[in-house]
Amino acid sequence: MASPAKKRPVTRAQVESKDQRSGTAQQPRTFTDWTPARVRAAIRSADSGNLRSAVSVCEWILTDDRVESVLESRRDALLGLDVTFEASGDRRKSSRTVKALEAQSDWWKSYPEAETGMLLKWGILLGVAPARHQWLPGEGGRVLPCPRFWHPQSLRWDQQLHKWFITDDVNVETEVVPGDGSWILHAPYGEGRPWASGAWRSLALWVLLKQLAMSDWARYGERAAVFVGTSPEKSTKAQRDELADLIMSMGSEAAIVMAAGFDVRLLQATANTEQIYQRQIDLANQAIAIRIRGGNLSTVTEGGSLAAAKEQSKNN
Repeated sequence: MASPAKKRPVTRAQVESKDQRSGTAQQPRTFTDWTPARVRAAIRSADSGNLRSAVSVCEWILTDDRVESVLESRRDALLGLDVTFEASGDRRKSSRTVKALEAQSDWWKSYPEAETGMLLKWGILLGVAPARHQWLPGEGGRVLPCPRFWHPQSLRWDQQLHKWFITDDVNVETEVVPGDGSWILHAPYGEGRPWASGAWRSLALWVLLKQLAMSDWARYGERAAVFVGTSPEKSTKAQRDELADLIMSMGSEAAIVMAAGFDVRLLQATANTEQIYQRQIDLANQAIAIRIRGGNLSTVTEGGSLAAAKEQSKNN
């Protein structure tokens, strides 16, 4: 009887060719512990046209509760504005289109709120956000753009050619051509180095300060109190080791019976850590709100709210 044929191992080329046939967009995976030096390196990399590190910084920034909530608040304020339309070109055809848009029979299908919201949020944070038109059929035979947000991890600015390139759903890098009906490149701060005006550059260090303060505060809380055992002068090493083991194995309501001369005391930290770390967290939260929203009246108000509102209106 013939022996069964041996299975050939899968080669790396086969795996890569299979990956290239994938129809999904690239998704970021961030495992970086960010530091001021890494943030500065991401800024330098973005200035050279490579936005991958900047996008990773943005993904990390979005894990902060204050950043996410304030960005959502600003995004919802923009989406809540009244939309108006003007006819152009063939007035008869454009008038029908304007009526359909104003009746909102086409508008929310043409530009879904979820996808538009992602464009707005990443435009504020990174300074630039791409989307791809899908061109789906709508009512009355009209074709609607229906753009889908495209993660900017695959976006690249070529410094030599002065052009934008993006990796599409078949992992092919294509040029982003304005007005060709394929891609949208949302740059709310302008076309020239839009990433330099994104909120991520200033938010990164505030988020880092906040996370370090939270981590240090939690670590300090673990060491705020410690049991210290003392033994008489003539105690043996075995007795001292036994006392240490008893202290280490104590529960919250444990009791130790010790021989004469042995003692256990609870030493507690006397520093007021709440003022140290809480102040850093509050300062970071205020700076985040001011950078994204332009003010902190709705989040932090010292004194009367009416006086604060009048003062803010003067500044605006």
